[in-house]
Amino acid sequence: MINLAADQWLEGSAGVIRIVCPNCNSRLRGPDSYAGRAPRCPVCKKHAPAPRTAPPPDIPNDILEEASKPEAEAPKAKARPRPATRRRSRSWTPRWRGAITTAVAVLVVACAAVYVIALVKGKIRERRAQDAYAQIKPDLDELMGMKAAAERLVGEKKYAEAKQAYENALSKTRALRNTAKDLRAPLGESETAKKLDNIMSQLDGMQKSIGRALESDAIRLGSKGYKEYEGQWYELDEWHRLMDYVKYQGEWLTRDEYHRRLGYVKYEGKWYSKRDYEKLKAEEEARRKREEAEAKERAEEYKKRLGAIEAEKKRLAEEKRRKEELKREKYPPDAESWIVDDFEGEIAWSPEKWSRPLRARAVSKDDNRELVIVMAAGGSENCWACGKDIDVDMTSRDTITMDVFNEMDKKVKLSIALSTDNYYESQPKQISSGVNRGLSFPIRTSDFKFESGGEQLAGSVSQLSNVRRLTIVIYADEGGRIRVDNIAATRSK
Repeated sequence: MINLAADQWLEGSAGVIRIVCPNCNSRLRGPDSYAGRAPRCPVCKKHAPAPRTAPPPDIPNDILEEASKPEAEAPKAKARPRPATRRRSRSWTPRWRGAITTAVAVLVVACAAVYVIALVKGKIRERRAQDAYAQIKPDLDELMGMKAAAERLVGEKKYAEAKQAYENALSKTRALRNTAKDLRAPLGESETAKKLDNIMSQLDGMQKSIGRALESDAIRLGSKGYKEYEGQWYELDEWHRLMDYVKYQGEWLTRDEYHRRLGYVKYEGKWYSKRDYEKLKAEEEARRKREEAEAKERAEEYKKRLGAIEAEKKRLAEEKRRKEELKREKYPPDAESWIVDDFEGEIAWSPEKWSRPLRARAVSKDDNRELVIVMAAGGSENCWACGKDIDVDMTSRDTITMDVFNEMDKKVKLSIALSTDNYYESQPKQISSGVNRGLSFPIRTSDFKFESGGEQLAGSVSQLSNVRRLTIVIYADEGGRIRVDNIAATRSK
């Protein structure tokens, strides 16, 4: 049950209670026995609680309903004097509550309509901006092509045409910039607005670039007919003089064009009259024929020399073959002993370059020839050496022997050296005064001295198959004479 509010209380005459239906605002009255009850409103058919003034009698609800009829239907009673009552103040009148609710609803609907209209208009503007952007983008690409065409004309030095192309591009740039600005203004922050901002930035940069190009000397002066030379711009006549042009019959010509106008002929970078050119060509033809004849003669001479060289090669090969045959005859690999030199023939022994001075000669004694080595006295060195080119394969040999006669009163030391890929010297042996027969030097030992990388080493002789030179080395305190005979190369049995 709903309790009546304070502003629903209505004072009446004694024995009568007056109330206002809280559901439909109808004014109702009834006997005070309704106090604390909730009779049904005859208008809206809903219960309207009455204030509690006295304990209610036990009256059936049907009687209450009958008694709660409107004033118009109630029987008229005698007018009783109504005590003075003071109405309580009310902050609002119930009759205006529906109007206020209606006004609020209308206001909400109007705001929603305004919002929807604004949203629709924004979408329309966005759509139009997108369509305009789609139209501006091809224009921007076309503008880039116009700028590139102007730059190409500058490269081709067509400055007047380039200036016109730049001016057209500048006008189109400004128009596109204004169009993009007008489209951008009402958009706020959106994806299309960002795209338009980017396009306006590009157009601003392009406008500055075109402005700089129009202010450059190439466009500003070149479009007026000036010409550029080494970074400077000159009037046409002055430029032609600087470029070594020739003015002929009121026309500026290059040197080549000028000489052609005069009927000259260019040959090997120089210009000649036709007469001089024909004379020059005749001399050239004569020189060419002479050079061809000389070249032919040189070819014949070269051919002859080649023939002589081939013949010499054949001779040398034949001589080498004969020497090899002689070597094989003289130094057979299976022979027990080879006579390297018995000094009966030509003497081929000579001092080594690093040796102290000496003389080597063959001397006959008792129907025998032998090598006499005369060692010069003096000097701080005590080493004398002389050798002979032999060019022999000694892989089958083991020892070199010789007979030595020491004519000095003191002992000396003697060693042999073999020259292959290096210089190998054996250990020296003492030679007593007088005759020393069968002096032996093994060649397969590992105590031969040689140098490698500037260092003195000891080891075996390498490449015995190619012994090019045999050297006799003598160590003595002073000069003197020794005799050598019967040098042989033997092998072990």
